[in-house]
Amino acid sequence: MGGAIAAAFAGRYPKKIKALVLEDANYSFVSMNGDMSSALSTMMEHINDPGFKSYLKSALDIALPAFNGVDSSIVNHFAPAFDSLHIKALFKANGDFKYDIVPDILDKGLQSNPFPVVVLWGMQDKLIPIQGAENILSRIPAAHAVLIDSCGHCSHLERPDIFTHTIIDLFGRDGPSPCSDTLICRDPRVSSLLSIVGEYPCLKKIVDQKLLSIQHTPLNYCTFALDNLRSSNLAAFREQLTKIDTSGCTTQIKHSLNIYTAPSAK
Repeated sequence: MGGAIAAAFAGRYPKKIKALVLEDANYSFVSMNGDMSSALSTMMEHINDPGFKSYLKSALDIALPAFNGVDSSIVNHFAPAFDSLHIKALFKANGDFKYDIVPDILDKGLQSNPFPVVVLWGMQDKLIPIQGAENILSRIPAAHAVLIDSCGHCSHLERPDIFTHTIIDLFGRDGPSPCSDTLICRDPRVSSLLSIVGEYPCLKKIVDQKLLSIQHTPLNYCTFALDNLRSSNLAAFREQLTKIDTSGCTTQIKHSLNIYTAPSAK
């Protein structure tokens, strides 16, 4: 709920705000992924057990996928937040907090002082899924997004390099600077990300722009083709293969491409 609190504060006191960064923020309530919800429920059932940290680790492994399994230092970092006093306070605050009014409060603040808003989100966040970013971008057209692939709920921990550069760029020496929509991905198969953002027009536009910016080498076209084949989209699979420049290909490769791109190919 930290992001929602920051958004509400910025909306109520806009003259005090230079810029607002919402990192995987529950600005308007979004339901968490089923696996995440199950892991958290199991963790809470064992909160007083001697082996609680093992359940906490299981939940963090889902919440922070960039680590490919969190180590003890990450578990110990979060563990103090789950003592009885913290948990009681958190549940009470979360239950009392009026998430539904935050968008209206922030809208009014932005009308008074149109400070920059940057939405920084891990595309594999299962605690507050990517729909949360879409909600903000669709509500605040002037906001910009920094989407990070292979990252979950805490980009400041999972991808501190990207998080830090984003903040430094935004809060430069000359004050808040404009930010452009950005998709940062490690995996070259960017087209596979369309399955994550397909139903969200603001996010889909950012991924589409990234796809257009990629140099369309034969390897990239083959990668996009295989993505489509994996999703059983044979028409798109053949379309990508037809875009490959075969001038430098061997006769055998040309023959194979002709077979797969033929209208009768199954």
